[in-house]
Amino acid sequence: MLRAFCYLCFQGFLVVAVLVVVLAGLNWGFGWDLGLSIGASDLAIPKEPGEALFLAFALLVIALIFRVASDLKAVLSFLKARKAVTAVGTILVLSGLFLSIQYLRGGALGIAVDQGDRAEVQSLLSQKQYDPVKLNDSLYQALRNGETGIAEDLIKAGADPNEKRGEFQTPLLHSAVTWFDRESVLLLLAQGADPSQTDQFGRTAVHNLLLYRQPNRPGTTDGDLAKLLRALLQAGADPAHQSGNGDTAESLAKKFELHECLRTIEDAPMR
Repeated sequence: MLRAFCYLCFQGFLVVAVLVVVLAGLNWGFGWDLGLSIGASDLAIPKEPGEALFLAFALLVIALIFRVASDLKAVLSFLKARKAVTAVGTILVLSGLFLSIQYLRGGALGIAVDQGDRAEVQSLLSQKQYDPVKLNDSLYQALRNGETGIAEDLIKAGADPNEKRGEFQTPLLHSAVTWFDRESVLLLLAQGADPSQTDQFGRTAVHNLLLYRQPNRPGTTDGDLAKLLRALLQAGADPAHQSGNGDTAESLAKKFELHECLRTIEDAPMR
């Protein structure tokens, strides 16, 4: 039973390692932002190819450990019969493991952000200058978790509140008005996020707010949308801006019968 379990784990980690390499290649080649979802856990794919390879290697080492545990006698016999291969393989594994540990040490920031440990985040930020990619990934993670204090610390450290990501070059503010809580949206606006930014479809944060927030945050009312819409307009959003298919804030408010939003748009000063 134990041997079967170990072999199953070996196969699982091996598959995940391969997927990390494949998805990292797709992200790098097409500018996508693909990740892995395993059960209730999400595994973000590093944007830098080198870091993705280190992560894949760490997963591969774990897979090999389970493979050894699944049939120790057979593995030892194989290694004894091929001493030269074993020596070279050991050197490569140890070297790769060392580099992977260095990568994982750099991932301490993401772990602290995910745990909502602001003191640890501040400590890590004070110790080194993080790569902008890591800071931006951590900012997204903090806002998704509703950790606005941590998000503010990350922006002060160099994270970009106007970052665009993914296949459709979606601005961070667009993601916030679609999925994140109200405080995260307000923090981004306070930290200089541009409400006039557009994605590849010509949509601004106002379009995404009216199109997608209610389906993605059940319980959101017309009044809730109107409050966020007002904040976007006060920050400089143009209610008359047309998306690529001709939608405006007014046309969307009428389409979805958002009466409070419509009044907010009508009361907005002309630009």
